[in-house]
Amino acid sequence: MVNSHSGPHRRTGAWAIFLMIVVGASVLGLAASGVTAVGPSCPTGRAYRSGPIGTASWDTFCIWVMYGNVTVNLGATLTLLPGTTVLADPSVHLYVRGTLRADGSSGGLITFGANRTGVGVGAWGGVQFNASATGSLSWASFDRVDRAVTVLGPTPISPWIHDNTVIQAGIGFAFLTGSTSTLSSNTIRRTASFGVYVNASSIFVDRNTINGTTVAIQLEQPGTSTVSSNTITNVSSTFAAGISVWYGATANIINNTISGVRALAGSGGPTSGSNGRDGGVALGVFVNAAPAASVSFNSIDTIIAGNGGNGAANTSVGPGGRGGRGGSAAGIVVAATPDVSIYGNDIKALTGGRGGAGGGGAPTNNGGRGGDAGEAAGIEVFSTATSAGVSSNIVTGLTGGQGGVGGAGTVRDGSGGGGADAYGIIFISAAQADASGNLVQTLRGGLGGNTSGALGTGNGARGGDATGISVVPILGSSTVHANTIDSLTGGFGGTRGPIGGQGGNATGVIAFGNNDGLFNATSVTYDWISTLTGGQGGNGRTAGGNGGSASGIGVVFATPTLGSDTILTLQGGRGGDSTGANGGRGGDATGVIGALVADGRSSFDSITSVIKGAAGNGPPVQSSYGIGFNFVGNATFTSRFTVDNASFAFVGNYEFFVNNYSWAVSVNTPFTRPAVMPAGNLTVQNFLDVEAFWPDGFTPVTGARIIIQDNGVDIWNRTAATGDQSWILVTDRVYIGSNTAKDNVTKGRVAYSSYAFGNSPRNVDMSTSHTETFTMVDLVPPTSAANALPTYENSTSFFVYYTASDGFGTGLGNITLWYRQGESVVWIKFATQAAASSGQFAFVAASNGHYEFATTANDLAGNTQPGPTANNTWTMIDTLTPGSHVNALPQYKNSMSFTVTWAPDTGASDRLPRIVPGTGRSHPH
Repeated sequence: MVNSHSGPHRRTGAWAIFLMIVVGASVLGLAASGVTAVGPSCPTGRAYRSGPIGTASWDTFCIWVMYGNVTVNLGATLTLLPGTTVLADPSVHLYVRGTLRADGSSGGLITFGANRTGVGVGAWGGVQFNASATGSLSWASFDRVDRAVTVLGPTPISPWIHDNTVIQAGIGFAFLTGSTSTLSSNTIRRTASFGVYVNASSIFVDRNTINGTTVAIQLEQPGTSTVSSNTITNVSSTFAAGISVWYGATANIINNTISGVRALAGSGGPTSGSNGRDGGVALGVFVNAAPAASVSFNSIDTIIAGNGGNGAANTSVGPGGRGGRGGSAAGIVVAATPDVSIYGNDIKALTGGRGGAGGGGAPTNNGGRGGDAGEAAGIEVFSTATSAGVSSNIVTGLTGGQGGVGGAGTVRDGSGGGGADAYGIIFISAAQADASGNLVQTLRGGLGGNTSGALGTGNGARGGDATGISVVPILGSSTVHANTIDSLTGGFGGTRGPIGGQGGNATGVIAFGNNDGLFNATSVTYDWISTLTGGQGGNGRTAGGNGGSASGIGVVFATPTLGSDTILTLQGGRGGDSTGANGGRGGDATGVIGALVADGRSSFDSITSVIKGAAGNGPPVQSSYGIGFNFVGNATFTSRFTVDNASFAFVGNYEFFVNNYSWAVSVNTPFTRPAVMPAGNLTVQNFLDVEAFWPDGFTPVTGARIIIQDNGVDIWNRTAATGDQSWILVTDRVYIGSNTAKDNVTKGRVAYSSYAFGNSPRNVDMSTSHTETFTMVDLVPPTSAANALPTYENSTSFFVYYTASDGFGTGLGNITLWYRQGESVVWIKFATQAAASSGQFAFVAASNGHYEFATTANDLAGNTQPGPTANNTWTMIDTLTPGSHVNALPQYKNSMSFTVTWAPDTGASDRLPRIVPGTGRSHPH
């Protein structure tokens, strides 16, 4: 059997993005105090304040210094005029229980800053709106502050906070316990933690610019917020995220721009022989445990995970530490959220973290293994119960991290760490997964880590996979529709050891169900999958690594429906070279893989240019394959798959590879090179169209009965109302455990009343879909007749017109004009000419008299009209001019009354025709 992937399909790393995220976020401790001391007035340009205050106005004539917590009392209003400066001692807050009106202007910012600075001096506390507070805060700047602005809810009238600048803070803006404020058009330049923190509140976070944070915007606990049109840059921490949603918060995340999210690298092993620490996680948008999530029209760019720390060398004789795992990078991750919609986002330039190097160097005896690299995923949806829709997104430029280098040892070198996978879109345990209309382009699996190569003992590691769209496992059903997946490349295997690492696989779409007997429905339709290249196997001293596979679509443990997909340019990876024997096997290239599938179906899929990878140098040369469709079953389950109307071009080896325990059916799919294993079965069927015509060859015989037999058994016996029956599915041949086909005998016939059809029954060659035409045998002569003539003709030359018809026959041949004269019973052939449906003969009579006419015709099938026996028409020919005279009278008459007689002139006829009743013939009298 052909192994479609030259190594096991690794899925464990796909969970790393979610599992490495630290679950939970600390709740900020916020408190108000009520110091009652009163500061001095402002004779020196400074006014000092502390404790509760009533209604007041702070202006630009003083620098207002809070040396203790200041509280605006309930019912009081504090107004800060544009240009006012407020300084505060460490940990001092401005608490608002009443109203704060702190509205500067673009030319007159209100300045909040620290009264005391220097090494070891703590930040001041910030402005806090308590639950009873109202007001607004705009055009103000905050520097060296713990939390610039905090809003506690629920507030009767939420404060509007806009157009402020946070220069340096622990947290920029915090909204807690049911607040419902609007935060818009603010700028955050740098914070030690969150730019915006929302806890159990519903906030409109819009058009803010946030830079230099650990997490730019974080939402926690139940509440419904909108996060829109914000610009986020330069996020950096162990868990670095542009927008992060946790623990029951609901957010509509729309039209944000997130760029430059970089996770921190893991530290090196701290003690002798200890492992390096894992690299940090970098995420554009992260949503976890929300009631629902909508993430749309965001631009996410340059997300870089942290590298793993290096393992420590052993300072005494012992093993070196393993390199830390590289962190994972993702554009959008939504986890444990029942209903998910991810639409219209643009995600690019994501890089997983490199694995740390294994510890090594004398006196380390066994070099530490290189750390595995971190994955890169454009969009990941993990654990949804209702639905997960991912559509119309653009995901480009993803690279899995490179595996760490194995450490050098005095006894044994450490092996390299595994290269990481790159996923365009991945669903993990997502119900009703739907990926439609996405563009996934330019994905590359990470390079497998090399061994140090000092002793030639450690091995190179496997390169990472590149997968366009992955559904693992299928829950409910899954849909992958109208996506474009282009330029996927598996990572190269690591080198320098005895055995080279295997190249990573490149896969357009993979849908993997659970082995639970459900075989969930999966639809993969109208996708364009092109330019997939398996990674090259690493070189080795004793064995080269196998090349990675290239697969267009793979479906496992499912009931798949594939349709109108285009799979183009698949190239298996080259096997790695060996300096001795055992060069690496080239990677297989396969258009479609159906493994352990129930009732799979492919319709109108196109597979072009599927080329196996070349074997690496070093005998023996191991075979690999370029395959169109590859079907796999096992001893406990038989895979069944039907392929109809597929097309192949430039498939390297086999259009169909039917492994053991697989039953495949090819319908209207021309192919030339099948491979059928001893326990496999391939049935080839094609469509037959039967047309029944009258002898004219174009008039359908409506109501004709069409009978088709396959190996002597009727498979079709029905009346065709139109005389044309299409889409009769007929088996042409069967490959049973062999590449040699057993042909079926197909016979067809047509019946209609008592009529016979030519070559019916007949053997039908069903090697291709085609039309069989049955034409009725023409046994019916045509009909013709001379048209009626006038009773008299005064010329011996005139036209005799006729009509003729062969009905639905083969067509008229010739027509003959017959005549007889006078009392004769003998018909005389006048002329024969090519027949038409109507025409004429130019008749010339020998003499005057009575003439009868009739016609007979024949057709192209040789049928001849009988006769003639009676005339079709007759006429009297009389060309003589009539003449008469008065008979001679006596010279004298003795009476006034007498008789004058007349007589015809000599030669004139005075006879008129008399028709003999019942005969149509005439006699003169």
